Amino acid sequence: MTLTRLALRGLTHFWRTNLATALGLATAAGVLAGALAVGDSVRISLRDLAAARTGQTSHAVVANGFFREDLGGTGAPIIAMEGVVTHDDSGRRSSKVAVYGVDKRFFEFHRVGREAPKSSEILLSPALAEELKPGENDQILVRMPKVSAIPMESLHGAKDDPGRTLRGRFVGVLPRSLMGEFSLRPVQGDVRAVFLPLARLQRELDARNKANTLLLGSALDLKAQYQLSDVGLHQRGRMLESDSIIFPDTTVEAVRKVDPAAQPVLTYLGNTFRLGDREVPYSLLAAMDRADLPDDNSIVINEWMRQELAAKVGDTVEIGYYLWDPSGRLVAQMASFRISGFTPVDEADKELAPTYPGISGASSMSDWDPPFPMDLKKIRPQDEAYWNKYQATPKAFIRLAAGQKLWRTRFGAVTSIRVGNGFVLENLRQALDPTAAGLTQINVAEQVKAASKGSTDFGEYFLYFSFFLICSAVMLAGLFFRFGLEQRAGEIATLRAVGFSPGMLQRLFLTEGVVLALAGGVLGVLGAALYGGVILTGLRTWWVDAVGTRELQLHFTPMSMLIAPVASLLIGPTVIWFSLRAVMRRAVRDTELPKRGRGWLWGALAAATGLGLLFVGGPGGFFGAGALLLTGALFGLSWWLRGTPGAIRNVAGLGIRYTAHHPGRSVLCVALIASSAFLVVSVEAFRRDSANSVPGWRFYGETAIPVYHDPNSAAGREALNLGNAPATKWLPLRLRPGDDASCLNLYAPTNPRVLGVPASLQSFPAQTDGTISAAVDANTLEYALHKKVGDTIEVGGAKLKIVEALHDSVFQSEVLVSDADFQRAFPDAGGFRVFLADTAPGNEGALERAFSDYGLDLVTTAARLASFHRVENTYLSTFQSLGGLGLVLGTIGLSAILLRNVLERRRELALLRAVGFPTSALLRMTMAESLFLLTAGLVIGVGCALITVVPTVSERGGSVPIWSVATLTAVVAVTGVLSALVAVRAVHSTQLLDSLRSE
Repeated sequence: MTLTRLALRGLTHFWRTNLATALGLATAAGVLAGALAVGDSVRISLRDLAAARTGQTSHAVVANGFFREDLGGTGAPIIAMEGVVTHDDSGRRSSKVAVYGVDKRFFEFHRVGREAPKSSEILLSPALAEELKPGENDQILVRMPKVSAIPMESLHGAKDDPGRTLRGRFVGVLPRSLMGEFSLRPVQGDVRAVFLPLARLQRELDARNKANTLLLGSALDLKAQYQLSDVGLHQRGRMLESDSIIFPDTTVEAVRKVDPAAQPVLTYLGNTFRLGDREVPYSLLAAMDRADLPDDNSIVINEWMRQELAAKVGDTVEIGYYLWDPSGRLVAQMASFRISGFTPVDEADKELAPTYPGISGASSMSDWDPPFPMDLKKIRPQDEAYWNKYQATPKAFIRLAAGQKLWRTRFGAVTSIRVGNGFVLENLRQALDPTAAGLTQINVAEQVKAASKGSTDFGEYFLYFSFFLICSAVMLAGLFFRFGLEQRAGEIATLRAVGFSPGMLQRLFLTEGVVLALAGGVLGVLGAALYGGVILTGLRTWWVDAVGTRELQLHFTPMSMLIAPVASLLIGPTVIWFSLRAVMRRAVRDTELPKRGRGWLWGALAAATGLGLLFVGGPGGFFGAGALLLTGALFGLSWWLRGTPGAIRNVAGLGIRYTAHHPGRSVLCVALIASSAFLVVSVEAFRRDSANSVPGWRFYGETAIPVYHDPNSAAGREALNLGNAPATKWLPLRLRPGDDASCLNLYAPTNPRVLGVPASLQSFPAQTDGTISAAVDANTLEYALHKKVGDTIEVGGAKLKIVEALHDSVFQSEVLVSDADFQRAFPDAGGFRVFLADTAPGNEGALERAFSDYGLDLVTTAARLASFHRVENTYLSTFQSLGGLGLVLGTIGLSAILLRNVLERRRELALLRAVGFPTSALLRMTMAESLFLLTAGLVIGVGCALITVVPTVSERGGSVPIWSVATLTAVVAVTGVLSALVAVRAVHSTQLLDSLRSE
């Protein structure tokens, strides 16, 4: 008979023990592969979800303003915005809704058979329809921000009514299969979207034949296809003008490279020109470089102005003007200039002024309707006569640098550029970077791929938290295999007697081990599917708060399927080898006490290394420290068990001393209990309670439409119609929209939101390397952005250097920078979108109604923080469930060990019974053995957990998990009783005296 055949015979003969060993290996391999499969499943599910929502979109051209809808020739032009949607009959309202203007090209592009909405028809996404609950043909109000090429936060921006409301008729729900959940921004939550006819939206927004988003199936050569009109540039006579009135500095530099003789001009409206007791109202002046302006303090006025002011060279003229302050108010300012000369009224200078809304083209000054206050009573007949004859011809000139010092905005400091006669627009088009001018092409497919990797590696996390469960399963498999070897001690002795060498025996049992590992690997694949399926089911149901979606599906990759058999083949023979080595080194029936060795030394080294890892931080440091501390404690226990026994004073002491008969077996049992106890208790310390982390601010709010006025000022309250609103202190903050970087978003934030905050809320040190100081919530920094303090991230072309990690902040969704830096880095993000408010509880409803045109949603800062904590705590509940599974394995191991001990010592128990020990004493002895192992496991697990969580408690402000310890103690006590009952029942059912007679 060959060794292989003998091994197979042994496997079948001792099938019960071998089956238990294979199941242990299958559990370890299945949990390992299942944990990795969970990570694969989350990534693939996120990718599939994002791909379904982007449809056929590979690339997209986006802009802050509008461009020609036929820019690319192919693709689907749409208008994409964010707004507020209200069900007219019920008043139910939803804010921050995606608003899409689409036509048939949108559905043809995505290859779905659906007619586009027409006329006043409106389609809603499933989630939005569920929220608003409209009936067929009900009226829906859609309010969205006005899109103006002119920056709202400039003098000529229309700030008083920044929104536009459209009324439409609800005609149906657009299901997901027909692109009802279309979104270019990856997000796992429900998509709330409203679809309107593109033509209507173009008409209402004064953007006929234009779009702000172009969906493409492949990359577009944007540089070759765009026109200057797509970035808002046009030429009028010799003047190059911008639809936004203000030229960005980058565009001015590009024009000067093409035409070195180009002359930038900055025109501005003066409310009054005063010299002595004479005054001229509402006059344009131009800042440009002229030979008759010797310095920045000089001014040249035309002859008409000279006569009105009775001015002479050397006089000082005072100019009053308005400035829009970034805080959200209009400020009156004064400036003084010395008259250096006069110039004739030149009608050619009329072209210096761009087209000002409400001013240019008016038939008279009395017809002016600018977006700032005017006193029409100041307008005189001679002023009207000048307007009738010369229109917007400037009446005065100052140097360009002087004008830019007074009137520069964060959007630029030039209103038009006078170019030379030989200037060619095509040369400028080729020299200008369309991306720098606001026309950007994004790689949607690549963005989805990058974001779908996720901010959190679920495979890594579940592997971390399954580590002790895997170890428990491995130890259990080794325990059962060792039981099998000890059960076959007589067979081993016989084989040795008939000539089998130790090497042959080792090969024999290793062959059995490999077969068991193969079986465990095959079963492990099924176990991985079961484990992964249970975890995914839990994430979709019980633990849905952790992921925010029910769209996660189980996916197995070839690699994750191979993990189970490979892991089993690596783990199984290794465990079996050590078990075999330990058994073979002991002679059959050897009663010699096990050697004590240097377990204390190895234990001390492991514990010291674990304490050192506490300072590493992160999951690796936490779990590494925990594993080493547990290892050190178990080495110490093993060393103690192998020591010289002391006096035994009672039956319970005899039961406890029995644990030293097989110290390895006892330590293994303690390890099973300790590892699960460690996981349950340590994870509890990471739980957070909700608290207001912004002192002095009760509410947090966000609007769908930017607010441009300061709600704290009287003028701002009047402009916002807050006269009847409850008394409230506000802190308005600027927001650059982007990806949610908090734990609420499973996708990796490739373009995180940025919040501009005042110094009263957060101070930032100045940087000298061109970067911008930024602060990020500590959790967001580590788990979403995967950065650390001192690192730099790039957002919208700005480099943000992280200088501080905020702890337990309500601003987990954003990267924080100073308000001043925000305005410089992100000039296109105008107005205020985020508000902190301090008002009496219960006022939030009235405030939301007062800001209904802006779509304000208010929540308490405590509730917002609780939403983040709920996600974290749900994760922890998930991982504690894994600790519960480990406790189940520990119970199985404890029961097996106690039962094995009883069966091995039945003759000893019979002898004790024969010399007068009552059965109750034997039962107490068995119970004491069980409770000792349980208590040792509990003390070691809880003790190591409390040590390991010290950095967390001190750094994150957590709490010592007292209730968790108490609950675990109760659970372990019940578990111990149940496990002991197994052994007690064995004592009851065993005919002890018969065992003694058989000797």
